[in-house]
Amino acid sequence: MRINKLSSVVIIFVFVLAGGKFSVANSTALTVRAGIGYDFVSQQYFIDSVRFSGSDSLTELSLLEKDYLDDKKALLSVSFNPDSKGHYSLEGSWEQTSELFRAGGRGFLSFGDFYNQLQAELNVDIKERYRGDIIEGEEMTILDGTIRLKKQLADNFNGKISLSGESVIYDTVGTYIYNYSRLRSYIELNYITENYNSIYLTFGAEKRYVPDTSHLDYNLFRGGMGYTGSVMDGSTSAEVSFESKDYNQIDDPDDYFLTMLHADLRFSISDRLDLITDFEMEHYNFSEENYINEDYYQTHLGLYTVWEMGDFSFSLGPEIEFLTIDSKSENDDDYFELLGFAGFDYFQGFVFLFLDNQFGHRRYLNNPILYSDFVFDRVSIIGSLSIFWNLNLDVLLSAEWEWHQNESDDSRLYLLSSSLTYSF
Repeated sequence: MRINKLSSVVIIFVFVLAGGKFSVANSTALTVRAGIGYDFVSQQYFIDSVRFSGSDSLTELSLLEKDYLDDKKALLSVSFNPDSKGHYSLEGSWEQTSELFRAGGRGFLSFGDFYNQLQAELNVDIKERYRGDIIEGEEMTILDGTIRLKKQLADNFNGKISLSGESVIYDTVGTYIYNYSRLRSYIELNYITENYNSIYLTFGAEKRYVPDTSHLDYNLFRGGMGYTGSVMDGSTSAEVSFESKDYNQIDDPDDYFLTMLHADLRFSISDRLDLITDFEMEHYNFSEENYINEDYYQTHLGLYTVWEMGDFSFSLGPEIEFLTIDSKSENDDDYFELLGFAGFDYFQGFVFLFLDNQFGHRRYLNNPILYSDFVFDRVSIIGSLSIFWNLNLDVLLSAEWEWHQNESDDSRLYLLSSSLTYSF
């Protein structure tokens, strides 16, 4: 199996490199990127343990730390894009740590112009362990392909239709690890008004097939309608959508109907200052309620001021979120969350930086058995820096801290992904 996978990877790179060989007249058609990276995911949490038994028992509170990922990696990618209009391209990529490699390939082809276009895309992703003990579900091959058609139906009316398929094949399957295939379709109809407002309708369907356990097969349907454009003296985007999932199970315990609503309004207070309101709500309605699947409403509201000054953008404002569970239990997990949001964006050619911080408090309303109130802080940083020439540094950092009334529920979560690459 490993030999077959490795052969596939070699074919991907030979194909891309061969494409570059015929593009001598266009030296920018072939791009090679090489570099190093580092990924880290870690969690800290407390646990209660009993040190002695009987009447002399003593409960200890211990801080545990678990690193899920701590890998240095080598990176290589080759892309071939000889058409300035982007009608076709090829790409191969390779990531390697001390124990694993991950290889990928992508091919893209399109015909037509901006208004009427046929596109085809194929993606291959292979993950393999070449040293150490194999973990169940770790080694896999993913194949994903899409064909889409974009058509101008009238002067202010266009449509899109796509058909895609995905197959995930694991080297080792297990109790919760299964090979599966999915077939997806999608339709969008879009009407553009004379002042460039957009009104659209969407509909999609998906079918999953799991050969080793048919009760995980499902049929899924989703649809929606929305509006993006001007309203009064500001702008808005609003969408209402639904999703229905039907599993191949007796009595349909996991089937659900999901309704989602999103709306935001943006008004200019001055040349540099905007006010944004944001509203999101989702409602899960399960076919059969049980101790795992319970109907619920989740609502999120935000109010932000956004100050823009050249390449800088600052956002600040309060948010609230609440969860209401339709449960017969008096100790359900309803909660109310109040937080403050602060964000910073900077983009200036050779550098991009996005930072946001959420600091708040979650209060459970019904004294649930498994959860306790807590204060939290969530930080996200995304950055890209062109150091010099074609040397680029990319960083993704996410961290979350929770301080609970019950110290035994405290937790810390850290995620870091970084890469330093040079393009030839």
